[in-house]
Amino acid sequence: MARLAASFLSILILVGAAGCVTQADLPEDCQAASVEREATLTGNRLDPEAIAVCKGQELTLTITADRAGEIHLHGYDNELEVQPGDTATVTFSTTLAGQFPIELHPPDEGPEVEIGILTVHEP
Repeated sequence: MARLAASFLSILILVGAAGCVTQADLPEDCQAASVEREATLTGNRLDPEAIAVCKGQELTLTITADRAGEIHLHGYDNELEVQPGDTATVTFSTTLAGQFPIELHPPDEGPEVEIGILTVHEP
């Protein structure tokens, strides 16, 4: 039984290590003081779906949309109002590391839809 527990613990450690971020996984512009990221909202899909930056950077996020709604970036509580064919921009300092869901809140007060994720790496 102890041997089985030790094997299970080893597997958990290996799986956890596989999920760790290495220097090679960091965005290439991690040392830049400010960065820009662009995305396109088509229906309920953000492209790219995953946006990555590093903690301490000033991020300018620009989203072009094909539909109306409010895009909410959880954790930072930034909101962008979007209209079909328009581009919305928000600039903020990435003071928190982690992963933060990006949600679309439709104008008809329907349920919000998770459309992407912002990953802020600890350099």
